[in-house]
Amino acid sequence: PQPLPVPILTVNGSQATVSGNMENVARFDFQILERESEEVLSTIPMEISYSTCVISERLVEEYPDTEFSVRVQAVAKDLTKNTNSDWSVIMPIDKPKRLPEPVNVRIITVQTTTNGQTYENTLYPGAIDWDAVEGAEHYTVRVLHDGKSYKFFGTYDTYLNRFWKDGDILPSGTYTVEVTAECLDGSYLDSLPAVSNAWEYVQPDTKLQTPSNLRWEGSVATVDPLTGADGYAFRLYYRPNAASAWEKPTEQY
Repeated sequence: PQPLPVPILTVNGSQATVSGNMENVARFDFQILERESEEVLSTIPMEISYSTCVISERLVEEYPDTEFSVRVQAVAKDLTKNTNSDWSVIMPIDKPKRLPEPVNVRIITVQTTTNGQTYENTLYPGAIDWDAVEGAEHYTVRVLHDGKSYKFFGTYDTYLNRFWKDGDILPSGTYTVEVTAECLDGSYLDSLPAVSNAWEYVQPDTKLQTPSNLRWEGSVATVDPLTGADGYAFRLYYRPNAASAWEKPTEQY
């Protein structure tokens, strides 16, 4: 069998892109090399649907003072038709830059708007927001309770409505938040985590009373108003016939 054609490798800053004939190609193997010695530091297999390779954060951290180069090889899908291609020419590739840390990360402690703008959902105590980072496509948010990891979120927005759900009991203590900006195509390294203000939360000693006089008014379920309540959660149960057990769907109103 004849070897596959050598892929065409193009490097633009920190991105290496492969092109060429894809017939009988199973994948591309990118090799990251130390630029001066041409020692192979890492081999990165890529499906043909992913034609771009970047230097990973792991390599940047493992070799902080190293300049990198890259080359690529096409791997044959059917070895009875072709063997693997030769390696392409070695080309220098830049390290990706790190995204800047998000700024103005804060835990909302009172119902609020930001910069005069009202979000689609108003921010209530326990919500988190921060300023957008240019180049970032995604953010990870880690909530810490008394210095220990409490919850973890991923979001494409620059805010979270709140980090607990209605009905959850939030433990008393000190809460802080770490927000990391991410670029999903790898053209930038993740930012360092930015830390919010500390929020001292004390769980209320008293609970709302149980709603009373739950009843149907036509097809509408209703209760008597309760002092201190901002809203009411209704769950609808049903049974197909009188002999059946009550069933509860997942919807909550």
